[in-house]
Amino acid sequence: MKGKKTTSKRRKYSADFKSEVVKMLLNGQSASKISEQLGISENLIYRWKNEQFAQSNSSNLEEKTVSVGELLQKVEQLQKQLREVETEREILKKVVAIFSKSP
Repeated sequence: MKGKKTTSKRRKYSADFKSEVVKMLLNGQSASKISEQLGISENLIYRWKNEQFAQSNSSNLEEKTVSVGELLQKVEQLQKQLREVETEREILKKVVAIFSKSP
């Protein structure tokens, strides 16, 4: 038995499995409990969690990248909307003043 080597195959896990494990961790289950239940190491669970957070952060940055032209259009739209609301407010102030003067 001294010369006999045992070869262990590297297990591969699907992305769905990994995300479910991370969800379990985020829902309050301890990593040690999850590792016992599923037969995987705690380090692997934490690595999957870190990878998932890194991936979600990078995708959020890509989604948030907006061109300057789009921002200027949005600013113009909001300024127009603000002018309309201010005009409506002034009209309502005048209406309140008229009705409050009636005998």
